[in-house]
Amino acid sequence: MTDFTNHPEFRRAQALIEEAVAALDVEGGDVRSFASCLLSQATALYRLVHGAEGHDGAPAVLRRLAEAEADRAAASRLAEATPQGRA
Repeated sequence: MTDFTNHPEFRRAQALIEEAVAALDVEGGDVRSFASCLLSQATALYRLVHGAEGHDGAPAVLRRLAEAEADRAAASRLAEATPQGRA
């Protein structure tokens, strides 16, 4: 996937999310529930903008994100299980 972390819109969204999380912390809110709601809202926004069909549709992108997350988790487990200095 393309690295969007340097895009101005990514940084703006990241700043808004960080502000919301900080506000939840001050208010004693549930960050886990907020994260779930944020994921749902982000998915709905993505579907609205990109649609649900084709390579860039929401289901295809969510599938790629889930696969990438599974790969990261597997690599993390392997790194934890592998003695240092051996790969």
